[in-house]
Amino acid sequence: MAKLSVYKYVRTHEGWRYSKAAFHCNGKIKPNIVLVKGVEKYHAEGSYFTLSAGKWIALGDDALDAQRKVAAMTVQ
Repeated sequence: MAKLSVYKYVRTHEGWRYSKAAFHCNGKIKPNIVLVKGVEKYHAEGSYFTLSAGKWIALGDDALDAQRKVAAMTVQ
């Protein structure tokens, strides 16, 4: 069973980038919070993605739905 990382495609001052989603200590995604150079930043824009087999897979705009989809992908 592989562990997949969750990213959010957000607009930074350098342009659109994939940034890792931030997580609460209980393992749930913090909605609209990403890690930019190790610092948590708020980004309301963008969608969630995961990288699998070298391809970006869209998970949607909602953090909870994205986490559920990743969990379903890792169970298979």
